[in-house]
Amino acid sequence: VTTDHLDRYRTAAAYQSAKRRMLLHLRPGGSLVFNRADPVSRAWTVPPEIRRVGYGEDQPAPGGLGLRDGRLVSALSDPAGEPILPLDALPLLGAFQAQNALAAAGAACLLGASAAAAGRALAHFQGLEHRLRRIGRIGAVQVLDNGVSTVPETTLGALDALERPAHVVIGGKSKGADLAAFARELCLRASSIHLFGLAGPALAAELAGLPARPAFTLSARPE
Repeated sequence: VTTDHLDRYRTAAAYQSAKRRMLLHLRPGGSLVFNRADPVSRAWTVPPEIRRVGYGEDQPAPGGLGLRDGRLVSALSDPAGEPILPLDALPLLGAFQAQNALAAAGAACLLGASAAAAGRALAHFQGLEHRLRRIGRIGAVQVLDNGVSTVPETTLGALDALERPAHVVIGGKSKGADLAAFARELCLRASSIHLFGLAGPALAAELAGLPARPAFTLSARPE
């Protein structure tokens, strides 16, 4: 649970509390699938009749999902772990996609799919629109769309998945993120930065104040 929508919520804690309300819709026999590395969702408690299923990039404990020897593994029904898919067979960009795949596989298995069937589905999944999807090439430049990455953590995670040089077109509306910290991290990953939208001027001001930064431009159009 990242910090998001601070344009609507007064604090990160208020946003996290709103997220937690989804647990009210869990019925007896249901399951909570959560990221073991996330301190927020990991701390959520549920009634004993709700199953807690953790996933992560470490070895899976019995009843969870994880990575082992370069494979996505489910230990939901077999404590020894059932292979889902080799990590290099996942057709999605970004190390973070392995965690998304584990969460999806966990939900599928809890609904009755086998680990092997979940793996076959993941092997053919090309990703969701606007989530680090390849949309074409312009000469030798590969163009990717990550337009729904609306918080710094996911934007930086997407950039970490790319080869260099990486030229970033970024902007839109800020949701209350720490743009100073974001600008510093962005400079470590981007070869050039091209800003637009309502957040563009504020991010440009943060970039301009940094002693070492890549070239950047600011669109005159606010939208």
